[in-house]
Amino acid sequence: MEVSDELGYLCRIVDDSKVSTGLTNKGFSAFASKVLGLPEVSIMESIKTAGIISDAEPEVPFRPLGVFNFNPEPESLEKMMSGMLNIITGDNLARNFLILFMARYRFSVALLETIIETHGTMLRITSENCAYAVMTSDFFLQAEAVNRWAIQQEAALRSTSPGSMGQLLSMDWFLSIIKVLRDEDSGSFHGNMETIIASMDENSLDELLSSISSGILPALATQNELLYRDERIRQAFLERSIRHNESIGLKRFYYWLGIANDLSLGLEFVIGSIEFFPSNVFAGANDVLGVYLFITGSSQLVARSLIQIVMQFHLRRSREKSTRRVSELMRANE
Repeated sequence: MEVSDELGYLCRIVDDSKVSTGLTNKGFSAFASKVLGLPEVSIMESIKTAGIISDAEPEVPFRPLGVFNFNPEPESLEKMMSGMLNIITGDNLARNFLILFMARYRFSVALLETIIETHGTMLRITSENCAYAVMTSDFFLQAEAVNRWAIQQEAALRSTSPGSMGQLLSMDWFLSIIKVLRDEDSGSFHGNMETIIASMDENSLDELLSSISSGILPALATQNELLYRDERIRQAFLERSIRHNESIGLKRFYYWLGIANDLSLGLEFVIGSIEFFPSNVFAGANDVLGVYLFITGSSQLVARSLIQIVMQFHLRRSREKSTRRVSELMRANE
């Protein structure tokens, strides 16, 4: 079976992907079948025969051997791009990821790549899905059909609110992602997405994906003014700044308190041990004093944990206090 220009071009698009999705031959053939209307069983054998791949086994990673010159007719290309777009937009998460890619390319590549590397299964990157590989290809992103769709989506998003961000704005990872968006907006993309995602547990990652599916993150990515002017975001950053400054002071205090406790504890055990020396070794030995020093030192071992407990309690009260202070400051500035 001869490889059509459409099938060859689809191979080229997937090969141009900027992220490694773990796509298999089976996944590619399933996707190509939906886009081009070809039977799955014939797709892999035909591109293997044409020398595009070396191994047609279903579970083998899909890796084209090189760049091939396939150029479909404009009408066929438009139809093919529309078909891929329909598949991607059929999944709400993939659809909103595509909006992110069209609005904030570097940010989205870093975000998607890191999520795939750390929690690929949470994005439903399965052997049947190569939508995420397609949407990172320049060939796909620059297609007229995709750009027309993106313009419509961005126009719709610009006229809508990002929705409720209440709980998200209390999460450090969410504010860190907003900061990355701000950095990219100002032309300095310094956000370490890998560090942000790595610090998140599965619940937080679920919330991140939900913020994409619900349109919150795409809305923020397309409405730059929200990143700076939204009162909720401003309040959250102000609160985090105040909380951070206060927590540094508290942690420094308890750090030195812990050192003082450990230092005195060590001295008490050293001196207490000396007090138990035989009288022919240390004439001034005092067993009673040694016992008291050991009791005091043992109590300070307990104090280690108590210092940590009190510090956490103090930090919690400080956070509550900073929240009230921010509310007062925001009201005063209204």
